[in-house]
Amino acid sequence: MCPALAVTLIHRPYLQNMRTDRVTIMWSTRESMPGTVEYSTDRSTYRTAIPRIRILTPSQTHLSYTLYQYQADLTGLSPDTQYFYEVVMDGQKITTDEESQFRTAGAVPFRFLVFGDSGAGTTAERSLAVLMTAEQASLVLHVGDIAYEDGTFAQFTDNYFESLLSKTGLTSD
Repeated sequence: MCPALAVTLIHRPYLQNMRTDRVTIMWSTRESMPGTVEYSTDRSTYRTAIPRIRILTPSQTHLSYTLYQYQADLTGLSPDTQYFYEVVMDGQKITTDEESQFRTAGAVPFRFLVFGDSGAGTTAERSLAVLMTAEQASLVLHVGDIAYEDGTFAQFTDNYFESLLSKTGLTSD
C-alpha cells in the first residue's frame, strides 16, 4: 500500500516544449513544497532538475485557493533518446513508472496530430482523444478552444487536464 501523498496535485506532471536536447516538465499543486525531477536513460544513473515555482493567487485564477505551478527544464539531453523521470515532492515520488517517460525529438519519421474545439469535455471529445493516442504522434498540437465558456482555470482543469490528458495519456506540447 502506498502512503498518502502529502501534496494535492491539481495538474499531474505533463510535458511541454519537446526538442532534440530539452523538454519542460510541469505540474501544479495546492501546497508549496520542495520538488525535483530526477531523470535518466537507464533508470539507474539519475540527473536532477530543480523546478521554478510560479505562485498563482485566487485573484489571478478565480479559484478558492492559491495554485503553485512547477516548471522543470531538462536540458543537455541527447536527440532521439528515451528518458525516464520521477517527480519528487518533499521527498515523495508523485509519478508512476508507466507515465513517466518520453523520447526526445530526433531524425526519425515525424508524425503529428492537430485538433481543436475540445473545450466542452464531452464523451465524443474524450473518445477522439483515445483514438489519437493510438497514432503515436511525435507532436500533438491543440489549436484552441480548450475551455468553454469563459476559459477559467477550473474549466481548463476539468476539460483539458482532467478530461483529455489524464484519461488518454496525451502530453501537453
